[in-house]
Amino acid sequence: MSALLLSGLIVVGAGTWSSVLSTPPVSAATACPDSTRVFAVLQATGHLTEIPACPSQSRLGPAAEVDAGDWRGYRQLFAAGDGAAVVLYAVTDDGQLWWRRQPGPGAAFGAPVRVGVDVDWSRFSSVFVPQPGYLQAVATGSPVLTYRHDRWATGGVKVAPEAPLLAAFAGPSMTAARWGTFAEGTWAGAHYRIWRNKFYPQTVDHDDAWYFSGDLPAGATSVTGTDPWLYAVSVAGSVMLLRQPTPAPPPGKTSWDCPRQNPLSWQVAASIKGGYRQVVFPIAQSFAQSPSLMAMTTSNGGGDCPADSPYEWQ
Repeated sequence: MSALLLSGLIVVGAGTWSSVLSTPPVSAATACPDSTRVFAVLQATGHLTEIPACPSQSRLGPAAEVDAGDWRGYRQLFAAGDGAAVVLYAVTDDGQLWWRRQPGPGAAFGAPVRVGVDVDWSRFSSVFVPQPGYLQAVATGSPVLTYRHDRWATGGVKVAPEAPLLAAFAGPSMTAARWGTFAEGTWAGAHYRIWRNKFYPQTVDHDDAWYFSGDLPAGATSVTGTDPWLYAVSVAGSVMLLRQPTPAPPPGKTSWDCPRQNPLSWQVAASIKGGYRQVVFPIAQSFAQSPSLMAMTTSNGGGDCPADSPYEWQ
């Protein structure tokens, strides 16, 4: 076990698709309906800072250091929300997955627990939480594997494989997955919504269909979060809160209708300077739908979608 994780004290909040963790507002003077916190690793020292956020009001609060350990050594950091608590996962370079739980805002994390000891987690290009209690593991040219983390909120050590999210994955990575609708990924400075390819396996060898869904700010890295709010690190090392505007409706319509994708560029809604390299964003929302329902239908294709075909990976 890395001393990095053993020594770390991190206070993490949760983001939203439709709910948030119980966290303080960005400012005591101004209530925030979707108050949350993100955490950023400093490039120079690896120290961990806490940044309060209020997406609906396009605000990021002042950063505060919450741990003086070096958090740069992990292959991946990701998290899940459990009410007011947070579970933090960390993947090491030698393929170990470690779990720690913080019982509430400002509290110390409990003892580290190694999870999924029979899996080499370093072989995946990304591992993330699609919803609390589950892990997705992504490797190009392979299925997107789904693992159920039994007793995830209390430190269970076992993960159990379930049906893959996608059977044959061609894209480079994946950052989030909304069960029942679309997954998300970024590549070459753009954001994509990922749907199940309806032509697999009849005419194509993969079942991930990537639809362009807006350019990201130039040079943005460490992109995390869930549409419609993303967090990223700028070229200058600032943490950015990103928001994608909704396209104007076509003439004669009152609203834009294209759940498949949004072609408008992502904009910086707020930012905070600090020389950062990575953002950590926990997922708190649970979905009742099965991951097998990621298929796009005629109805959710939308009448206003651009004449666009899925991106084809070479």
